[in-house]
Amino acid sequence: MQNLNNKIYILFYLIFFMVGFIMNWPFKCLSVSFAGEMMTKEDYILSNGSVLKKGFLENDNYSELPIEVDNKDWGNICWPTYDIRNGYLYFSAISKNDDFKTFICKMKLTDKSFLPMKITEGRFPAISPEGDFLAFYIHPNQLWVLGLRDNEKRMIVSDMTNFQPVVWCSNGKLLYVNTLNNLIELDINRGEKKETGYDHIIPGAFSPDGELVLCSSSDARKLFIYSTKTKTIKLIKKSRALSIGTSFIWSSDGKSFLYTRQTWSKTIRISEAQDLFLYYLDGKEVHLLED
Repeated sequence: MQNLNNKIYILFYLIFFMVGFIMNWPFKCLSVSFAGEMMTKEDYILSNGSVLKKGFLENDNYSELPIEVDNKDWGNICWPTYDIRNGYLYFSAISKNDDFKTFICKMKLTDKSFLPMKITEGRFPAISPEGDFLAFYIHPNQLWVLGLRDNEKRMIVSDMTNFQPVVWCSNGKLLYVNTLNNLIELDINRGEKKETGYDHIIPGAFSPDGELVLCSSSDARKLFIYSTKTKTIKLIKKSRALSIGTSFIWSSDGKSFLYTRQTWSKTIRISEAQDLFLYYLDGKEVHLLED
C-alpha cells in the first residue's frame, strides 16, 4: 500500500492528519464468496489508486496479490467494480498514450494478458445490480449512464460532486451526492430526484440483501447505515480523532465489511496512511493490513 495522498478519493478535510482521507483506498467490489459453518472465505478486488489487487479473507486472516495490468500504457488504476455475470472487471485508469486522459475500462479476470479495453472517457464507474447499466462521472459535475446491452450513453444529472462513484440501490435507482452536499436518490428511468433529507453523508456500498447502504460522514469521523426502505440513517461507529475512509466492501452474508481508517500509531508519526480493517455489525473489529 502507498501513501493515501497518491490515491484517488478526493475530498477536503480540516487538518494535516485528515488529509490521508482525501485519497483513500478505492476498493469497490466483492468478486467471489464461499460460506460454511466453520469458516468463511471471501475473495475481493481492490485498488490502492495505482494498481489492482486481489484480496483473500479467511477466518479473519487476510492476504493479497497484485493483478498484473500492463503499467506501461496505464496508470492510476482504480475504482474496480465487478460484474460476476459476465466476468468483466470495470475500472478507471489514466491512458499514457492519450494525453493522460482518464478512461473507463474493462477486462476479464480470466484473460491472462490483463489488457484493459477502453469503453469511454470518464471516472468513478459503478455497475448496477443486474449488470444492465454502468454509471460514471465526467467533469464537471456530470453523471452519465451507459447501457451495457444497447451501448446507449446519456447524461442524467449535472450536479454530481467529483468525489467517488454513485451507489446503486436497484437496477434503476441510485444514491449520489450533489454539489450542495445533499444525499440524493435518483430514478434514472424517470429522471426523478428525491432528497433524502441528509447532507454531508457519503454513500459507499450497497448490502447483499438490497436493504442497506454503508455511508460515511464528510468530516471523516462517522460510519452510518442508511436504510433504503425506511429512508433513515443509523450511526454504527464514531471516531473523535482518527479519520475514516469512505470506501467499503460488504461480506457476502451482510454481517461485516471492509473499510480503512487511521491508527493512533500513524497519527503520532504524522502519517496520512490508513490501514485496512474488517468491521462486524455487532461491534467487533479486526485489523487486517497495515499500510
